[in-house]
Amino acid sequence: MDAQVLPAEKPFHGSIERFFELTTKLQSKDVMKMHLGSLESLIEGEGREIQRLMLEEHIGLRGPGNVGESVEGSDNVLRSHKRIRSIGLKTIFGEIQIERTQYGKPGHTSLTPKEALLNLPQCSYSHGVQRRIALEVAKGSHDEAIASIEAQTGVRIPKRQAEEIAQSKARDFDAFYERRGVLALREITKENDLLILSTDGKGVAMRKDDLRELTKNVLKTRRS
Repeated sequence: MDAQVLPAEKPFHGSIERFFELTTKLQSKDVMKMHLGSLESLIEGEGREIQRLMLEEHIGLRGPGNVGESVEGSDNVLRSHKRIRSIGLKTIFGEIQIERTQYGKPGHTSLTPKEALLNLPQCSYSHGVQRRIALEVAKGSHDEAIASIEAQTGVRIPKRQAEEIAQSKARDFDAFYERRGVLALREITKENDLLILSTDGKGVAMRKDDLRELTKNVLKTRRS
């Protein structure tokens, strides 16, 4: 199949065309002379672009999220002013554009059903990118995390954004361990087991044989 004659309305025509361009390039005389390392770099870069196009085109197939003439929010306000807006989202394959229908009303925040259906993040980085930031930051510095993610995905993340994302991922840390403690206590209670601690408040017993005379005088009792 010749990629040049694919109709524009055909689903995934962009990614299919890019795939055939890559296969044609891999058969060229110049590429036939490449070493393995260069081939890996070529296919990795072109393959990531094909994946980016596939993701963008798949989301486009779902439409802009037009769910009717109006949308009522949780605030019980009916929003009937519709307009289509495009936003950019940086994913693990690169940046994609997403068209979505906004429902608005003067003086109120607009609602975009497609964002809810896709569970889009509030920032401009996909959940996949954010997950990688959290994993890489846990291993080392922010600078090392940024370099590693760029090498893996080709996505360049400013240090400030990486720091903010990492902090947001740690936001539920305390609540997570508090919940674990509550659940553990419930399990203990179910089995009728009791955990009892007993303390006398006298401090720690100490051998005084090798203490200096001044210290011996101060530590007359264990309570001291």
